[in-house]
Amino acid sequence: MSALQVQRLIVLPIALRLMLPAYSNQAIGMLKGTSLASTITLMELTGVANTIVASTFSPYEVFIMAALIYLAITLVITRCFKYLEYALGKHQRPLESAAAIPGQVRHAD
Repeated sequence: MSALQVQRLIVLPIALRLMLPAYSNQAIGMLKGTSLASTITLMELTGVANTIVASTFSPYEVFIMAALIYLAITLVITRCFKYLEYALGKHQRPLESAAAIPGQVRHAD
């Protein structure tokens, strides 16, 4: 096996599996941190919500909708990372049947 194949087939999958939980936490934290960006006059979801509230004078509906949008985005990102962790962690799951490995003897518990 060449050095490139070792990196691609062994090292990279292990590194991805190990770094994925920390990266997902960082990505979700950055998404939640964007709500603070409106305090620096950067228009994003919270800033747009403030603009809509200023013109419609209905803060509850607008901010509840903004919160639901943030929740939906966070849930989608979380599910995507959960699926990636599941897909990369195949070797950590228990065997589903006794026939999974030929010659394996499964004892009754």
